[in-house]
Amino acid sequence: LGSVSVNFDGEKSSLTGAVTGVGTTKLAFNEGATWNLKGASTVSDVTFASGSVLNLVDGNAYKAAIDESTGEAIKGEGAGIYAITAAGTETGLTVDGGAKLQITDIEETTYNIAAGFADYKNVAEKIDIADNALLEAKKVITENYYQVEVKAKDASDMAADTGMSESTADLVTGIIKGDKGENN
Repeated sequence: LGSVSVNFDGEKSSLTGAVTGVGTTKLAFNEGATWNLKGASTVSDVTFASGSVLNLVDGNAYKAAIDESTGEAIKGEGAGIYAITAAGTETGLTVDGGAKLQITDIEETTYNIAAGFADYKNVAEKIDIADNALLEAKKVITENYYQVEVKAKDASDMAADTGMSESTADLVTGIIKGDKGENN
């Protein structure tokens, strides 16, 4: 294969599985389209428009490795498997505001989203974790690596977003963070 360019349009338009590009492989997920990604993919250019979804079916596969000396997630190179890796020299990743990231079995950690792209275009400042009122996410871009750091929402924000009491939200935040509590 020389060059492949595929546009996915609309709610019933989806791609399931990994893509290993040969030559130039360009994918565009337009409003309503979903990529159900399981396994690592290699493409030269990928766009996620507002209203599209990147669903990491096996979130555990993309967790960043932990630096044993600091206990912190490794940023950039050496972090482990990335969901999408760039192929070629003229590569780009575009993520418009309103695109959603969905991760199966999501937890408070850092996830490896993309690596090796020469250009990260319009990567949205706010990462929209689809259908999750308990967690918030922020992007981490180091050199040409794109990761998402997921943390429990602040108890007051969680209470406001879910309608639960602030004391219950505080307890839920502690559970997400792995707090053992005073009596355990």
